[in-house]
Amino acid sequence: MERLGLREDARQTWTTRDGKVRVGREFNNVDLHRMLTDPLYAGMQKLGNETFKGDHPAIVSKSVFDRVQRLLTDNRRNSGASHRNRHGALLRGILRCAGCDSSMTHAFTERRGKSFRYYRCVNAVKRGAEACPTGSVPAMKIEEFVVEQTKRIGADPALCEETFRQVQAHVANERRGLKAEAKRLEREVAAARGELGRLTTGVTRASGAAADALMAKLAETQERFTTLERRQRVVTERQVALAAQDVDPDAVRRALARFTDLWEVLLSPERERVVRLLIDRVDYNGATGQLKITFSATGATVFVATRSVKRRS
Repeated sequence: MERLGLREDARQTWTTRDGKVRVGREFNNVDLHRMLTDPLYAGMQKLGNETFKGDHPAIVSKSVFDRVQRLLTDNRRNSGASHRNRHGALLRGILRCAGCDSSMTHAFTERRGKSFRYYRCVNAVKRGAEACPTGSVPAMKIEEFVVEQTKRIGADPALCEETFRQVQAHVANERRGLKAEAKRLEREVAAARGELGRLTTGVTRASGAAADALMAKLAETQERFTTLERRQRVVTERQVALAAQDVDPDAVRRALARFTDLWEVLLSPERERVVRLLIDRVDYNGATGQLKITFSATGATVFVATRSVKRRS
């Protein structure tokens, strides 16, 4: 990002029409995706799921905008997990930096004809190594440790029981948090929907600078509304998953006990899937060397069900 000048842009300021001074911030992948998919730049306006021609001039042509959308769609269809994870990153998407509560991304480098894989804190990638105490960690070393810990839990009944107890406590806390968040989101979505209606009516009646100001506010509210709805769907899906689980401690214990034998015959894509089913997240603190594995009760249920089906077939 720094090579593209985005870090320099983060220090820029500007004054809005109402006199407020805005200060820039560093771009991230979410900001970039929002810019590429926002129809405002193509002279269009979005309200709910409908897109219509706006009164403002386009920054890019509609043909260019449509081409970008097709490319993004093709990337989602063709760049599946196996393609994106061609280097076998076992902890991709679940490894986090405990030092600054950021995700850790998988990368690799080549030296003297050999490839070296590692995980690096996203915070360090964006802001430099000095911003994070964890930095980078060899991928194979931390992956092997996580796998060995999972095997050890399956082989120790007492440890398996304690892990299951902690998982259940974690799930109970998550359920309470999701319930509270769902209520808050419901109120905020209703408020944003009402504001969209009022702003849309105002835009049709205003003209000139007033209409421009309302259009800007409408775009901002639409973005907030879309974000709230997206989060609302995620919360609902997670609540359904947690409500549907009926975890039997003995079944989970048996599944973990079979983990070692199963692991030896799996290929990389299947290994990644099993890890994602069993493990919710892995937190690594580079300053202390401590690593915490949070197992998923929902994932354990799916893993048990998957193994049961395979055994009967």
